[in-house]
Amino acid sequence: MKKVWKCVPLLLLAALLMQGCSSIGIGSKDKSKITLKVLASSSQFNAYVPLLKEKFPHLSFEVVDVNGKLREENTPATERESRAVQIIEEEQPDLYYSFSPDYYTEESRLVDLSPLLERDHVQLNEIQQQVVASTIDSERVLTRLSPSIDRYVLYINRKLFQQHHIAEPTAPVSWELFRETALALKEKNQSLSGYEMSGSWWSYYPILVGETMMGLRWIENSQLTLDRPEWRAITEQLIEDYSNQVSKNDGYNPDFKERSRTGMFVERASYVHNMLSSNATAEGWSMIELPKGLGYTGPAPYLLTAALSLDKSSKHIDEAWEVIVYLMSEEGASLISSNSLSSGFVTYPQFVNIGDFPTDVIYQSEGRAAPKSVETLKHAAYLQFDSILQKQLGAAASGSITFDQAWAEVENIVSELNADPANFITRSNG
Repeated sequence: MKKVWKCVPLLLLAALLMQGCSSIGIGSKDKSKITLKVLASSSQFNAYVPLLKEKFPHLSFEVVDVNGKLREENTPATERESRAVQIIEEEQPDLYYSFSPDYYTEESRLVDLSPLLERDHVQLNEIQQQVVASTIDSERVLTRLSPSIDRYVLYINRKLFQQHHIAEPTAPVSWELFRETALALKEKNQSLSGYEMSGSWWSYYPILVGETMMGLRWIENSQLTLDRPEWRAITEQLIEDYSNQVSKNDGYNPDFKERSRTGMFVERASYVHNMLSSNATAEGWSMIELPKGLGYTGPAPYLLTAALSLDKSSKHIDEAWEVIVYLMSEEGASLISSNSLSSGFVTYPQFVNIGDFPTDVIYQSEGRAAPKSVETLKHAAYLQFDSILQKQLGAAASGSITFDQAWAEVENIVSELNADPANFITRSNG
């Protein structure tokens, strides 16, 4: 495996941890029976509970699946944001699992974890240090730690390229070469697809490429940026490739057999487990870093598949923090891995088994991604944005309208949303 830890992120982390302790709530010091309230985006945390109770017999856990609760209540999409805020206020959680209240509230409810790392002299391994350095937001605050990670990679159908006598792409791959290779395969065999992206909705597709492969930001300074020429160029290329049947985007289907007639596809690295269950090997497939464009050289962002955060108002911050530290430890990684609790990869590579596929692409961190933004669209505004992009770009892809017509509507919704600052959340960590 390549060495993943570089001196610049190390200095960055050291500077962060030297900030000192902020004024955070400190939980009970005794070991009397305590119930930690956990707000989660799914029921997945329930699988951790029996194992955590063995390690922490003085703790019990009450887990609230927020998305499950919204589904049970049949909450309309337009009311999900306000109802989520109500649930957060009603439940008064101690711990969050893969759920961020900051998506719904302008003032951050989350504890800055960096002073706690310093206070307790928590030893992070090199990979965790890199994840921390890339997770710090643009206000220099660390609110999430995750014992497991994932990231998007490019899968190459090596045998398909060999059969058609086309040079197999190897990293680093430019965006231009990626598209040219996909077109070459299509020209050789019209029954094949050149490439496919994870996700099939047009509102997400261009942003995945622009942000993850080219380092763009779709929101900057509380303004949507999709009306800029670079976003138009990327989106038009994606529509062109789909219209020419070079790319496939006809409904997301993660079935590996369906992808055997595709030259390349962008997907999470954890998808390799689907491939292994179908007896795929590194002889027939390669897994490399994503194509890059517009001069971007940074790595694909880490995806925190088990993000853990603390609520500032909790009376049990120390106890909840102790749980996080344990799950971040080597012992915790062993437990997560042996019980198949992670949807990604634990941050200790010795517990990762993906056959003869290399782990370098999962953990490599050449280059530096931009800090996480603290800006986002409010839920109602996002629904408007999502609806327009999905409808207009989908229509352009099907040929029912021209790309110019579609993009004019995209620019209209961008202009409309940008005109009202109330459509954006810029979170305050004060």
